[in-house]
Amino acid sequence: MVPKKKSLVGCLAEIEDPRTGNGKRHDLVEILVISICAIFAEVEGFEDMAEWARLKEPWLRSFLRLENGIPSHDTFNRIFLILDPKQFEKVFRKWVRGVVGALREKMAVDGQALRGSPRPGFSPVHRVS
Repeated sequence: MVPKKKSLVGCLAEIEDPRTGNGKRHDLVEILVISICAIFAEVEGFEDMAEWARLKEPWLRSFLRLENGIPSHDTFNRIFLILDPKQFEKVFRKWVRGVVGALREKMAVDGQALRGSPRPGFSPVHRVS
C-alpha cells in the first residue's frame, strides 16, 4: 500500500510549538507556511520576509486564516531561534518526498551552501532551487 502524501500544512502541523505563555499570537503553522513561501520566492532575511508577506497578504489569506494579521519580522526571528531544526527538517523532508514522489518527469535541482553559514560544530545552511 502506498502511503498517503500529506500537504505542507499537514506536515508542518506535526511540529511541536516551542512557544509558551502569551507568545502565541500567530499560528505556528501559518508562520512556517509564510516563511517557506517567502523563501521559495527568494526572499532573504526576516525583515524582507515580513514585507513580502504584507505584499502578498490577499493571496496568503486565500488559504491561511491570519487571525492576527501578518507576523512581524521579530516574530519570524523569534520562531526560528527557538524552533527545533531537526524536527523542522524531518517534517519538511517528509513533505518534499511526497511532492517529488508525485512527479512523473525528471526535475532539475540546484543548490548552494550559504556564505557565512557554517559555524563550529554545525553544517552550513544549504539553499535548494
